[in-house]
Amino acid sequence: MNPTFQAINSIGNILNINNDYQFLSSTFLKRDETAGVTTINVDNTTDFPSTGLLLVSVRDSENAEFITYSAKTATTFTTGALILSHSRGESVNQTLWNQYVIQSSPDGTTWSALATIAIDPTSTSTIYNHAAGTAGLYYRIAYRNSVTSTQSGFS
Repeated sequence: MNPTFQAINSIGNILNINNDYQFLSSTFLKRDETAGVTTINVDNTTDFPSTGLLLVSVRDSENAEFITYSAKTATTFTTGALILSHSRGESVNQTLWNQYVIQSSPDGTTWSALATIAIDPTSTSTIYNHAAGTAGLYYRIAYRNSVTSTQSGFS
């Protein structure tokens, strides 16, 4: 699945990118986790690969955040430091993507890199303001994984 978006022309162009990325595996926090911890305790990690990306909390909630993990046991992930505190029972989801790659083209055939931006997990969409954008520009967007540098196809 490739990202979908809407381009809005005003002063420059505003891209409203739908955050419709998918989850591969899910589990739940086993206990409250405070901001700054680097090991999170979950119900089960069986369906998760040995390293990867997680979305902690419910997508589109103010408490949602992406976090990378470098190791796992049966019930823990070794992660980068949590930015936010999370409550027992919040979801922990494996996802492939945490960024968007945006390209632009004056003619729809010759593409130039425009930006790589973080997906906003706290909203249903991620906004990108291309201040120098004009009404005639074409855009295409791909998902990207900041850890592995893998990327989806372009929209």
